[in-house]
Amino acid sequence: MAGTRPLAALREAVRRTDAAAFVVPSRILRRVIGHHREMSGFAAYALPHTSYAVPSRILLEVVTRGELALEREAELPGIVVLVAEPDPARVLSEAETLRVLWRRLFRGRVSAALEERVALGHLSRPAVLRRIDLLGQAFFDEVRAVLRHEDLLLPPGNDRSVYLEFAAHYLELRYFEPRLLEIFYPGAGDGEAVERVLARDVDGAALLAATRLPGAAGPRGREPGWTADPSSLRAAPTLSPDGRRRLARAAVRASRSGNLVRAALRLRRVAEGGRPEDAGPWRRRAAREMGKLAGRFARVLPLPRGREERLREGLAALLPRAVTARWSRAARVLYDLQKACVDAERGTYTIDLVEWALTLGRRPIRRELPLVAETLVLRHLRRARRRLLRVRAPEALREDLAGVIEETIAEMEARLRSALGPVVDRLLDEVGHRPRNLPERVSRDQLREEVLDQIVERGHLGLGDLRDAFSRCRLKLPEVAGPADLLHRDRLLRADRSFAAALDGVYRRGEFYLRALQRLSAAALGSWPGRVLVLYAILPLGGAFVTLEGLSHLAAALFRAAGGGTIHLLRPESLAGTTLFLFLLLHSARFRAGTARFFRDLWRAVRAALAWPGRLLRMPLVREILGSHPILLFFRIVLKPALYTAVLLEGERLFGGPGPRSLLRVAVVFLGVDLVVNTRFGRLAEELSGDWLARNWKFLRVHLVAGLVRLVLRFFRMLLDAFDGLIYTVDEWLCFRAGDTRSRVLFKALLGPPWFVVGYVLRFYVNLLVEPQVNPVKHFPVVTVSHKIILPLLPTITRALGAPLAPFVGPAVAYTFATTTVFLLPGVFGFLVWELKENWKLYELNRPRTLRPSPVGHHGETVPRLLRPGLPSGTVPQRYARLRRALSAPDPETRARRAR
Repeated sequence: MAGTRPLAALREAVRRTDAAAFVVPSRILRRVIGHHREMSGFAAYALPHTSYAVPSRILLEVVTRGELALEREAELPGIVVLVAEPDPARVLSEAETLRVLWRRLFRGRVSAALEERVALGHLSRPAVLRRIDLLGQAFFDEVRAVLRHEDLLLPPGNDRSVYLEFAAHYLELRYFEPRLLEIFYPGAGDGEAVERVLARDVDGAALLAATRLPGAAGPRGREPGWTADPSSLRAAPTLSPDGRRRLARAAVRASRSGNLVRAALRLRRVAEGGRPEDAGPWRRRAAREMGKLAGRFARVLPLPRGREERLREGLAALLPRAVTARWSRAARVLYDLQKACVDAERGTYTIDLVEWALTLGRRPIRRELPLVAETLVLRHLRRARRRLLRVRAPEALREDLAGVIEETIAEMEARLRSALGPVVDRLLDEVGHRPRNLPERVSRDQLREEVLDQIVERGHLGLGDLRDAFSRCRLKLPEVAGPADLLHRDRLLRADRSFAAALDGVYRRGEFYLRALQRLSAAALGSWPGRVLVLYAILPLGGAFVTLEGLSHLAAALFRAAGGGTIHLLRPESLAGTTLFLFLLLHSARFRAGTARFFRDLWRAVRAALAWPGRLLRMPLVREILGSHPILLFFRIVLKPALYTAVLLEGERLFGGPGPRSLLRVAVVFLGVDLVVNTRFGRLAEELSGDWLARNWKFLRVHLVAGLVRLVLRFFRMLLDAFDGLIYTVDEWLCFRAGDTRSRVLFKALLGPPWFVVGYVLRFYVNLLVEPQVNPVKHFPVVTVSHKIILPLLPTITRALGAPLAPFVGPAVAYTFATTTVFLLPGVFGFLVWELKENWKLYELNRPRTLRPSPVGHHGETVPRLLRPGLPSGTVPQRYARLRRALSAPDPETRARRAR
């Protein structure tokens, strides 16, 4: 809810400040912009603008006086400023709501002042070019790119429109969000030169003072008095005297046990449930409990004195909002902060009977887990920050308390990184993953930071994460020389064992299928025989088979939808041709370049063929004809209702409507649609639906269509991370804390071994069988073809799996489990293909460019020699030769001169 002041009062406040300004819904603002700038289609619906300066004669062409709440005989000035209404979903105080309107009014008034300069001829094309010269052409190009990326640049998009929009945007940020200037316009520097140029056309300080709304918060930050607003809080239920006494005793017990949040909430309920004149002492006691929590927080983390005071103030202001509901977001924020204190105070350890048995007693049953406590504290703080941003409270309160939490998170992350960085370096050195030159040293540092990122951000790490970090590193795994390397010397598997021992509780050792896959990929991709077999036989032939089978399934579905027969693309001649095509793609750079050029030219031809209707519609004569009154009347009265009528009747047919349509029925539907579309209600509904459709189409066009595969992979990666997080949360819950009761210790110790088995089976099924089946990127065409091969064998494999289980769990359960497993079994092939694709980048043999060290004689450093495909082995690019000569100079001055 945008403040507590009615919208009519806010509109009146804006009108009193500026008689030429009107607060309107966003849809009306976008309608005016689209009409004024002659924007067709959905372009105007997706605009992010919140204010706009428009000539009054243009405004009244598309907006009625009733929509402006303007009297019939009232006169309008030459230029009117439209201000969008505040978002009703944002929780703002009245001062903050007025500040939002002030900001929008200021920007609109800046645009109006600039438009007046244009009308007077002071911003002609030569004048704009002079200002561009003062700003610098490079900076102006940066401005154009920023405005276009933010969808702020309106037609016609020439230099003058770029300058006008930049001036309004820059001054808005300058006075209301100055910290964002260096993010949007880093080339502006300190901004003095830019402000001198803009001062020629508009006086920003004067407009800022002239547009300030009475009661608005300051433009550069919050003003004092941002504590809880009692008028926005829900009244607590009245309690009886006995109920208040019980709550007070419960609060004392909770405080003694260390549950300060529960004690404060109960004391606050006692205060709100009695007489107002008796509430003061109880509120002060509740505030003291919050002060104890802030002090406890500062001791265990620890916090500097100033931040502790900010935390105490923020907790005291958040407490009244925590009692508005039984389990409100504010209460959960307080409990998250208290959980962080508890986990920081109490040590964490585990009693692991399974690991003790698997290692034959080499690892103790009881092990300390210091890293788990650190990651748990970070998780609680991050959860508190996320929930705090959704609390219905003044924005200043949320930002101030979130700032305290973010500063604490940053300090904890820095401490954790400094403690774990040397450990990760030592583990990588122990397994032999040492850099040999400067690029590999930089890449090895990147590998360490990526591992630390995973631990700090997620709190846990696994073999899959470690494998991905190794594959992105320039420092690759060595060639597999023989069976001993394959079984005992694999660097990644040795790192898996070392990380599991050193980062106990945070790193989870890879499951057996991941370790087996790593050995398989080492044999296939890390040795010359395996690589030759994969590159020259498996990939061309297997890729051709899967491609043709997948296309056959797709074509068959399309033919069935069109009413045709079946189609079979997999034939001996097609298999041979596709195999040859893939073989040439893999092994001929000239063929790859020619294929890419062919498809690029084909795409350009298709785009040119599809673009000519748009060019035709943009011709001046055609636009003038289409914009004439008879054509617009025909479009509104005949064409648009006819299109809607066709859509309605076709939808009725698809959903099983009545039989053949008569001409009379079509005419009745057409007239009804015509009447609805051309009424005020119809135009409003069309505008609202077009607005919704345009915003969603923009999302599809920008975020989904352009990166559909990336979005799908990110979505399923998020689901797998959430699943791993859930499994790891149970693992953390089964960890033991100092002070646990004996019954809790016994319960966790007995539950640990069964959960180990259940968690292992769940990870196996989800990662290998389920996720590749439901992930469309991994499913088609590999899993699709695998289904076709495996499903005929379903009865045989089901009997083989179900018969051994039937005596233990019964035939029904055994065969249901076996059938489900066999049906999901094709997902393994999708998992294998995807994982082997990632493992391809692990080994030196599969590098597209090989880096070999070449000594240069300066402090023992080496410079990489780049061996490009097609160049003789002794050829060195010219820039590396210059670098070698520069670094081999005897004195620093000569080296610097040669480097230049």
